[in-house]
Amino acid sequence: MKTGLKSVILQPGRERSLRRFHPWVYSGAIQNIEAGVEEGEAVEVQDSSGGFLACAFYSQSSIALKAFSFRKINPDANYWQERIRNAVALRNEFGLHPQDELTNCFRLINAEGDGIPGLIVDIYGELAVIQCHSHATFKLLNLWSNALQEAYQGAITSVFSKSAATLDGSSDEVQESKNLFVLGSAGQVVVRENGRRFFVDALSGQKTGFFVDQRDSRQLVHQVAKAKRVLNLFSYTGGFSIAAEMGGAKQVTSVDVSAPALDILKRNYQENNLNADNAQVIHSDCFTYLENAQDKFDVIIVDPPPFAKSRATVEKALHGYKAINNLALKRLEPGGVLLSFSCSQVVARADFERSIAEAGFETGKQLRIVKRLGSPVCHPVSLYHPEGDYLKGLFLSASN
Repeated sequence: MKTGLKSVILQPGRERSLRRFHPWVYSGAIQNIEAGVEEGEAVEVQDSSGGFLACAFYSQSSIALKAFSFRKINPDANYWQERIRNAVALRNEFGLHPQDELTNCFRLINAEGDGIPGLIVDIYGELAVIQCHSHATFKLLNLWSNALQEAYQGAITSVFSKSAATLDGSSDEVQESKNLFVLGSAGQVVVRENGRRFFVDALSGQKTGFFVDQRDSRQLVHQVAKAKRVLNLFSYTGGFSIAAEMGGAKQVTSVDVSAPALDILKRNYQENNLNADNAQVIHSDCFTYLENAQDKFDVIIVDPPPFAKSRATVEKALHGYKAINNLALKRLEPGGVLLSFSCSQVVARADFERSIAEAGFETGKQLRIVKRLGSPVCHPVSLYHPEGDYLKGLFLSASN
């Protein structure tokens, strides 16, 4: 079978990663690009002898090729619609659906994990938010919208493309349409997660509006918070705070540098019939807060934004993780619980855990791993693409 795609040929010996099903090929591995190949185009990747390796999206960035199939296929509309249907079927297996009474917010497409590199789709009830991380997926925006509507048979009434922060490009077409409503006009919605209610602002919120990847860890906080004093650092709109409150926490303190996020946090108290007047909400840089704090806590959550976005900044990021956890451990009661996270893709789990261990050593804390934490089942990761396992967390028990 011929794919009918233009070809990109790799240098001798540079096909090993693709033969091991790793989807990325860096620009330095390319020997020849067929004339006329454009940014975002689907191509056939061949070894130096002309043998088929994969079908991939081509980009002029350092990661020049991202494979979406290791079989010869025709990547037409039917092919991509089938990928969407497969993703929906997987989520349905776990009861995740836009109309579910308990949880109606989740990730539907997790890039390489669902066989569509460069595409993220999060579902917030009737609203689907699309993030395109490549020109290849951005060019198919209307296809994604139509496929979502078809797969969910009317349950999705609004589709919003939020790609401004993730898509490079200077053409007028790209600049004017990175963020747009493909369908409908509602960018704000209240969703359900394990029975808790959250207001999501897709237009101005971080990422797609809410961190659906922390669902399992929020449920864990709900389970351990009863009668505890809880500190939620980098609280954003209060996912962990609401989980702790509804789990019966004695006191919850939320700290974030974003005033708009804290406004939504207070609204989320109201959405869940909690008394926002009793909430301790602190508008501050978390490092600054911890350096001046006097209170002690039984449960501390450290969930910062990415400290490293490139390999060049990994060492600096590891120092940052060590520093913030050092400060947090000083505010943790003996026998307390620390939940600490890194969402930096380029930071390896072993290195992240080492930075926490160093913080524990410096503060004289004996730390035990109760559970390693990560993304929920709606974030599948290819076994051959460990970079897709970006969220790393530790549930730690501490003693002096």
